[in-house]
This record gives sequence, structure tokens and C-alpha cells, in this order.
Amino acid sequence: MDSKYDLHERPLSNIAMVLIGVGLFNELANELQVNCTIDQHIVIEEQVNHFNSNKVHTMLQNLFKHTVAIVQSNNYEFKEGIHYTYNASQHKLTIAKDIWFPTVRRYMKDHDYVNERFSDKQIKNLLKENKDQIGFILDDSASRTVGEKSTRCYVIDTHRLEEELDISKDMWEHRFNF
Repeated sequence: MDSKYDLHERPLSNIAMVLIGVGLFNELANELQVNCTIDQHIVIEEQVNHFNSNKVHTMLQNLFKHTVAIVQSNNYEFKEGIHYTYNASQHKLTIAKDIWFPTVRRYMKDHDYVNERFSDKQIKNLLKENKDQIGFILDDSASRTVGEKSTRCYVIDTHRLEEELDISKDMWEHRFNF
């Protein structure tokens, strides 16, 4: 299966687990003499189509678009120097892990983005995968002092983020509107 489909390790593992379940189901159906089998080839094709769809790209893109909106609006308890820092000369965005996802979820709820729900585990896995693939995530558990507190952070290369998700690196510079 590795050579035919261009998938990363996690999706391949997920598909393998699904196929084990399908195989066990088919064996049980056969033992019970029930004419109900599931075609494993159809399962593989459906799973591959799911993983190759733009869902992952869209989910990450929406996460960062909402984060930009939060940064630009300055209406949430997500403050530069306290919860995130941006170094424009190095193109590095550092975001405190403990506050990022809850703030984005609150923003999504406040703005009725009901079809964009995500779990922390989903996003953490996608961001870790991005780091492992040498994407825009430079570190997914960096120890940094943000504000006056030492915390675990994501370190993001905003130049790569712009290339991969079309999120302009200029968006992270806070602009005051008077």
C-alpha cells in the first residue's frame, strides 16, 4: 500500500487499523453465515480519498486565519508579548500552547463557525506532522518565556506558513486602529 498511495505514516496506520476491523467483521459475518461482507478495496479507496482531500489543508488554514483575525481585532485575551510573540526579522511566530486553541475555539463560537469544529488532538497531530515534514512548524513544544511566564509554545516559520497556507506573514504585526 505504501508505494501505490502517497500518504504519510499516520494515515497509513489509520487505514491499516480500519482494514483489520473490516477483516475481523468479515470473518465474524462468515462464521455466523451472514451474507454481509465489506469490500476492503472500496474501504481503502474511500480512506485514501478522505486523507488526500483538502480537509487537512483547510482545517489548518482556518486555524491560522482565525488566529490572524484574533490578533488583528485585539478583542480577545490573546495579547502580543503575553500569549504570542512575532519576530518579523526572523519570520518567527511563537504561540503559547495553553491559550491558543481555547482562544480560537471561543472566537469560532462567537462568530458561529459551527462547521469548522476541531479537536485539540486533531490539530496537535496535524501540527506535529507538519513539523516532521519540515513544514512551517519549527517546534511543537518549545520552552519559551512569553510575557513573564515560562510556557510550552509552538514556533512557526511565517515565511513557510505563507507559502503553504497563503497566510501573509505581514498579518502578524499588530496594528493599532485609532
